[in-house]
Amino acid sequence: MRKIARGVWQVRQRLANETVDAINRGDPLPHGRSARTVQRALRETIGCGPAWVRRWVRLQEAARQFAVEGEADASQIAVRLGFADQAHLVNEFRQATGLTPGSYIASLPKPFPN
Repeated sequence: MRKIARGVWQVRQRLANETVDAINRGDPLPHGRSARTVQRALRETIGCGPAWVRRWVRLQEAARQFAVEGEADASQIAVRLGFADQAHLVNEFRQATGLTPGSYIASLPKPFPN
């Protein structure tokens, strides 16, 4: 199941990255809207641009992966999510959440013993 979930996330991430890259280049998008229309809609709807959305998606996925895999795999998580290295992931995670990945993992509820 983890393999399927990771595959689905990779497809979602690739689509998000390709859309943001197309918007940044000003290319037409597959759904027929112009890049500028999407930029404007994002700003009007959520108050942020496509780069922020991509960052949010990556950090949301980082939090999910930390919850599942723990901090020991931080360097692998960083590579999978497209960060330059583990330090960049940790710094961006801390800026967004106010917690290091280790503190975040420690704050998660513990599963009930079987």
